[in-house]
Amino acid sequence: MNGSSYVIDAKPVRTLERHVSLDRRAAWPPYVRGLVNTEETWMPVIDVGFVLYGTKTDETASAYIAYDTVLWPVILLVERVERLVVIDPSELATKSMQLFSQVPYLPAAYRTEETLLPVIDVSSFVRSLDGIEEVIETIRRFIQREEERKERARRQREEERALEEQRKESEQS
Repeated sequence: MNGSSYVIDAKPVRTLERHVSLDRRAAWPPYVRGLVNTEETWMPVIDVGFVLYGTKTDETASAYIAYDTVLWPVILLVERVERLVVIDPSELATKSMQLFSQVPYLPAAYRTEETLLPVIDVSSFVRSLDGIEEVIETIRRFIQREEERKERARRQREEERALEEQRKESEQS
């Protein structure tokens, strides 16, 4: 992102996508590019480049990482993904990250053959975002309204079927 590389733990990654269909119907904080409806839930798309550098990530030349966080599942919009690695704690260097000690979501560096790369703790990163609780609460309310709408529609179909059966029974009598 913005010429820099970062590492995230691959264990909580659900999927990696090149394109997603964004729902942009609500007004969100500027780091939320929209929502994605998966089979399981609605997930906010968080523009990591915008959060870290203040510049929007180009959606056409980027990657979307669906990620399970402690707070809520999210999709991270990043410029590119070079490789997925499950982090081995022995490959982390925590002392070298003293420069970033004020940034709670950068707890360590990952040793590669060439260099040390900052590790982003995605759960801490998401929790640090201003307004993320409101975003998640809005999603929860939206999901609840959708479930209530589906339940009303189901009840209406059942009532219509019952009325149709009554009508048929009365015609046969």
